[in-house]
Amino acid sequence: MEDRNLFQSLGQVSGGEAAQVFREHLRGFVLKMICDVMASEVEHLCGPKHQPTGSELYRAGSSSGRVLVDGQREEVVRPRVRQQQADGSTSEVALTSYESASSPEELQASILSALMAGVSTREISDVKPHSPGVGRSNVSRLWQSAGQKFVEQLRSQSLSEQDWTVLMLDGIRLSKDELAIVAIGHFYC
Repeated sequence: MEDRNLFQSLGQVSGGEAAQVFREHLRGFVLKMICDVMASEVEHLCGPKHQPTGSELYRAGSSSGRVLVDGQREEVVRPRVRQQQADGSTSEVALTSYESASSPEELQASILSALMAGVSTREISDVKPHSPGVGRSNVSRLWQSAGQKFVEQLRSQSLSEQDWTVLMLDGIRLSKDELAIVAIGHFYC
């Protein structure tokens, strides 16, 4: 969308709708940027278009793909690169830019933040309605995994480095696979 069209669209809608128009405009910019970065990576790997470099890396067309923009899946056309092997076979070369743009880590971090802020696993789909993997089961598994990492981190560090006045640790088994850990402490600074 051109800037002139954006300004016309913003001028014709209410405040709430203007925010939505603006967000959609930004999503378009982000998608274009992702496609431009993927094209730059391909050019870096294979050289300029229509100028073969004789390298074992070469352009191999494109295919449909998905990236995450603000936690929502977006369809893109991703370029493909292949590598010629010594035995004559070829293999796909993963584009770092595509892998980064399709990684769910940022979405997972925002889901964990929402859970830590008190949003229940049942309500995450209300917070991120168009995001993949926000069903109760997926969110619960993510929460269990993050909790397990926290417990492992807590168990691996020495508590003797602090002068504790009070430290209380307790664990409650919620089910066969779920454990809740409660830690309350006070130490001198």
